[in-house]
Amino acid sequence: PFEGDTPLSVAVKQKTETPEDPRKLNSQIPEDLSRIILRCIEKDKEKRYQNSGEVHSELDKIEKGIPTTERIVPKRKSITSKEITVTFGLKKLLIPALIVLVAIIIGLVIWRPWAEKTPPTPLDKPSIAILPFENLSGEESLDAWRFGISQLLITDLAQSKYFYVLDDSAIYGILRNLDLIDIEKYSAEDLVKIADRGKAEYIVSGSLIQAGDKIIITAKLQESSSAELKLTEKLECQGEDEIITKIDELSDSIKKNFDLTQEQMADDFDETIGSITSRSPEAFKYYTEGVKRYHLTKQKESIPFFEKAIEIDPQFVMAYNYLSACYSFSERSLELNQKAFELSAYASERERLRIHGDYYQFNFPESEYKRAIEAYEKLLQIYPDDNVGNRRLGILYDAIEELEKALAHFKVNIESNSPYGGDYYNLSTAYENFGELDKAKEVIELCAERIPDSTTPPWTLARIYVKQQEYDLALAEADKHFLLTGDKNSRIKGDIYHFMSDWDEAEKYYLDLLEKNPVSGRNSLASLFLSQGRMERAEFQLKMGIELSDEGNWRRSNFLRRLGYVHLLTGDHEKALEACYEAWVNSGKTGPMRMHIQRRALYFKGFALIETGAMEEAGRVQDRLTALIEEGMNKKAVRYSLFLVGMAALHKRNFPKAIDSLAKASALIRPQLYENNYLPCNEHALFYDSLASAYYQTGDLEKAEEWYKKIHALTLGRLYYGDIYAKSFYMLGKIYEQQESKAKATEHYEKFLDLWKDADPGIVEVEDAKKRLAGLRGVGT
Repeated sequence: PFEGDTPLSVAVKQKTETPEDPRKLNSQIPEDLSRIILRCIEKDKEKRYQNSGEVHSELDKIEKGIPTTERIVPKRKSITSKEITVTFGLKKLLIPALIVLVAIIIGLVIWRPWAEKTPPTPLDKPSIAILPFENLSGEESLDAWRFGISQLLITDLAQSKYFYVLDDSAIYGILRNLDLIDIEKYSAEDLVKIADRGKAEYIVSGSLIQAGDKIIITAKLQESSSAELKLTEKLECQGEDEIITKIDELSDSIKKNFDLTQEQMADDFDETIGSITSRSPEAFKYYTEGVKRYHLTKQKESIPFFEKAIEIDPQFVMAYNYLSACYSFSERSLELNQKAFELSAYASERERLRIHGDYYQFNFPESEYKRAIEAYEKLLQIYPDDNVGNRRLGILYDAIEELEKALAHFKVNIESNSPYGGDYYNLSTAYENFGELDKAKEVIELCAERIPDSTTPPWTLARIYVKQQEYDLALAEADKHFLLTGDKNSRIKGDIYHFMSDWDEAEKYYLDLLEKNPVSGRNSLASLFLSQGRMERAEFQLKMGIELSDEGNWRRSNFLRRLGYVHLLTGDHEKALEACYEAWVNSGKTGPMRMHIQRRALYFKGFALIETGAMEEAGRVQDRLTALIEEGMNKKAVRYSLFLVGMAALHKRNFPKAIDSLAKASALIRPQLYENNYLPCNEHALFYDSLASAYYQTGDLEKAEEWYKKIHALTLGRLYYGDIYAKSFYMLGKIYEQQESKAKATEHYEKFLDLWKDADPGIVEVEDAKKRLAGLRGVGT
């Protein structure tokens, strides 16, 4: 595709220049074949065909007139390509091939495709906020078009590579935060506030009015800083049927006010609005009402509107996309997501790539994340500052624990002045991953400055203070969150008191959580009772949680895994293995969490088998776990396999191997975070305890002490293993007793017995601690 006087000059062009579309050289080359050629010479080898079979399959589709996958420019009508026959001589091929081979080698040295990639920096482009229009006629039937016209304009203008258009999520969020969502006419002061919140340089607003059979739309574009009017446009529509088609004219008028070159105009994406949304005014009105409710956090209320839009227009791709989000990770959600993917040719290029990324991210296990990453990266090549693309890609990289890449993408959204609080939370959490808590706080302070009414800052700061064990500050932030939301913050406040070992207060807030969210409430109460040594009550809560969770659901798998752990503690090995087997069965069929949940279920099943002495079967489980880890993209998950290797070695008293494997596993565990759908569970306490036990059994009391003390420094990392936290005081008591430090031993036995003063009767460690404490005090037992 490139010419040069030397191989080096060709290589430089390969690095810096984009190949021309083959159709510019030969206009008779069909679009499908042109796309194949361009994919064959992609710079990134991961984006090229991976084998000749893929190329053959695509060529075969062209021959048969079948549209190939992942079309660049979606069309409503399919195009059948003509058959092309190409012939060449071997000698003519070999000589140029040798030259090209040399050029490729030199080009690779210059280009270094294996080097670490960072997301592109957002372009310096005009930022535009498009607001709901005013209904001057007062006709209720036209109210839907207040938001409908702005929605159409956002969709149309957001196609462009040369504008930053605040998406509907941002607009609704700003209006909601400023309490302007139901305002029919915006004052000059309102416009200033909206522009400031969205960091928008330009505002588009307007009105519509009924005049006989006509609907007259008036739009104005003004500079937000000076209020200078840049454009006033009036459109006459013959009834509602013509509104959608007239939006293209309005978009073109707006674009002409910016100094785009002819080359930029020709290079830009500009499909007609009717080809990337619904042509049905009725369907679009229902869709607009659904979008409005969705962004006002009334997702259940929005479902009937999206359903009606799809009923009217079965090809309305964005209605399927929103409806899928409403059902969140359910089977219905995955069905709708697949339907949106199948219809993605009827969406804009921006939305099409988002849909493809979402499809591979949410419908497939982790092993297919590379296809989601590819779609999002294509999106960001065209739209570097795309808020959704950077957010999704950041979350994906975070899920597979490529934390530096996640941080880089989360940064882009903040640099683009995101008006969405979740973006600040994501970046703050990313800094937490690297232990940079000061930077994490700075991001949250920036969020509070840019979005004064956001509930994100107090909630996030409370979490950070929890990690620092600054519980008074954490409680103060939780109270601030309550003032903003009216919610009692039952979970976060319950957790804070839990970490403070204030069992009564923790239980009070967890019981309150139980009323609001029974699944989360049962989970939290089980953790609390485990921390108190009340195994029977923990077991009851977990069994209730299992009953509340659907078969095959990841939550059910988590409850079963935790129940298996409690059975191990109480010595009921048969029930423990049964629960761990069920956890594996319920580890999910599809979706983004599948491999993550399966890994956890398998590793814990292996752990239970080792604890019960079934070493041969544990080995088979470990082999299966290793294969599953190799299949996925999260290579740091190898810690689970290393943990099993270490525990098996510990069981066989092969201490050097046990310590080596358990130390490697502990080094790979990710920082403590509140668990969500993607994040691995906080297993710190279990890993640290196993390593401390290995050192203790070898007689290395100093190392054992070091690792038991690490457990004391945990907060979220011990939330599900409160028994280990309590027993670490007992173990330190034994260590200090052996070191003849009676005062320290007494202190730690007392702490342990205080934590477990209400523990179930007959627990070996409790009885032993009492005897040892009595001996230290010189009291007969």
